[in-house]
Amino acid sequence: MESVSEKSAAAQSSGNPRALLVVPMWPAPSGNGVAMRAHLLLTALARDHRVDVWCIPVAGAQPGEPHRGAGITRGVVATLEVDPGWILASRAGAQTLRDLGRPAACRFVTHRAVAELRRAFGPFDYRCTVVYRSYLLPFAAAASADPAALGLRIVDLDDDEATTRRHLAGLAPAAAAADRHRLEAELFEGFESEHLPWAHHLLAAQEAHAGRIRRRWPDRPVDILPNAVHIPALLRQERPTTGEPRTLHLLFVGTLSYLPNRAAVTELASVITPRLRENGLKVRLRIIGRQPPPDIAELGQLDGVELVTDARDLGPHYAWTDQVVVPLRAGGGTRIKILEAFAHRVPVLATAMAADGLDVRDGRELLLAESAEELVAASRWLQRSPSVARDLAERAFHWVQRHHERALVAERLADRISRLASSPPPSQNR
Repeated sequence: MESVSEKSAAAQSSGNPRALLVVPMWPAPSGNGVAMRAHLLLTALARDHRVDVWCIPVAGAQPGEPHRGAGITRGVVATLEVDPGWILASRAGAQTLRDLGRPAACRFVTHRAVAELRRAFGPFDYRCTVVYRSYLLPFAAAASADPAALGLRIVDLDDDEATTRRHLAGLAPAAAAADRHRLEAELFEGFESEHLPWAHHLLAAQEAHAGRIRRRWPDRPVDILPNAVHIPALLRQERPTTGEPRTLHLLFVGTLSYLPNRAAVTELASVITPRLRENGLKVRLRIIGRQPPPDIAELGQLDGVELVTDARDLGPHYAWTDQVVVPLRAGGGTRIKILEAFAHRVPVLATAMAADGLDVRDGRELLLAESAEELVAASRWLQRSPSVARDLAERAFHWVQRHHERALVAERLADRISRLASSPPPSQNR
């Protein structure tokens, strides 16, 4: 049987129909979770299509050159400029932003950006258009005067934007910041109510979010597209025990400018790691991520704490660690980094929020703990019980292999897109 990548290569050379993929971050097989999910969408589309990729990097540019792997026929990274109307509305206050009806992530929708897309990819004649994240809908909708030229229209809502903003409001350090997040939640709800009817089909990363989507838009079909990871060919080997006192190696991976991750690594470095050392245990913490703000960069100066930015290959870091610790108190979507740790056979300690959306059980695939004290106790228990840690990691590995292996998930999505594209879209869609 041909692999997804082999089918993709054939599709690019066979004159297959075109597809458009609109993403907020350039697709990449590893690294940032958003880039990895964009790569999953690309892999599925490229099996049967020649894919044009349009990236609107609303979260900032990725480090290095974009990954130009198999599956991309043409690719453009948009030149960002902020819409003057959004600037004026934001200065005028909350009510004017409500009247404008667009969350901050839409502030880059300009005539120049849309014209750039039309020049790069026109004339539009797509069998399928996939938009990753709802806030990019205005770009795709404005790209062609004829919606039929975009073919089957799919929107991937991997994150419940409004719910995530409300979580962030509870985590914000100041009242003004909390108010901004609550306003963004309100704006996203109104914006999605207006713009999601553009789509023929919706995707969600987890069942709870899919249920909320179905209740709000009962006429829109919704599929679950789970996040997926590559299963390494070379599996992690347990580090040998020496005669010296054992050092416990902890790892955290995530985008460090993201508020929930900032709070998590601060707690991990400033509270959890020092408490683990109270009984004489040697502990080293490695924090890996991009865009660390100054307060997070300073954590790398603490004793036994190492900060690694923009790591290209996470394999050696997973091989180094004994435990991945994810003390998230807010956020949305599902945690690709937990799946990645599972794939590398590393035991995971996490809060319930961190594991939200994953069909895993406490004590079987990972350990769940909420307070810093509970996380410390769970970490100590695993450190003293290597057979328990090994069994936990082994069960998690087989679970992620069955449910979240990238090639299998991409193949299922490619099959689904093929069936949807061969059926006439519902006439009520605009």
